[in-house]
Amino acid sequence: MKKNILPVLMTASLISLAMLPLRAPGAEVAMLFKQDLADMAGKAGQVLTVEFAPGEVSAPHRHNAHTFVYVLEGSVVMQVKGGEAKTLTAGQVFYENPDDIHTVANNASDTEPARILVFFIKDSDAHVRFTFITGVSKFSKISLFSGLNNLTDITLDPRYSALCGYTDADLDTVFAPELPGLDRDQIRDWYNGYSWRGDEKVYNPFDILLLFRNREFAAYWFETGSPAFLI
Repeated sequence: MKKNILPVLMTASLISLAMLPLRAPGAEVAMLFKQDLADMAGKAGQVLTVEFAPGEVSAPHRHNAHTFVYVLEGSVVMQVKGGEAKTLTAGQVFYENPDDIHTVANNASDTEPARILVFFIKDSDAHVRFTFITGVSKFSKISLFSGLNNLTDITLDPRYSALCGYTDADLDTVFAPELPGLDRDQIRDWYNGYSWRGDEKVYNPFDILLLFRNREFAAYWFETGSPAFLI
């Protein structure tokens, strides 16, 4: 490689994180309580508040949950796809089922904030199957109750040693149409310098893809930042 960059620590985990409910972009959301429902297998209840700034308008979204909305203060406009828009004031309630698309969840006032209480009954962790974390520092044991305490560290696991890069076989097969006109040994010299175990090197995907696009050798990844402190 023309530039020697320390390998980035690769850390991944098969951890189960509770999926936060979809929210109106920009709204202030505060999770109050979450509980798996013992007599409803695979279901969980969540209670939270959402505060809308004056005039705030949300983008269409979906909760995939039985959703009960209680207006605490102010007034909001609620509508699901195919339904009528409803303007609700303090003390009124709105419901949407798991198949509904929430097309409107807006503050009805341009001058006053609005706040709602939301109760969800939804699948427990239905949408989180795999979380992959990479970074220079390993995240673990951040605090007593941190969900990141239960990581499966695969940094030096031989089964995943080529997970974060392209192998020689990848270049010679998948990217074969891109190779004509480029010196294969030069590609290896520039970009094939990453290894977590020492027995298999991988190419930096960012460098390789930009090389194929620009058809010129350069330290593309190195030049995206200032990693001098790592050298």
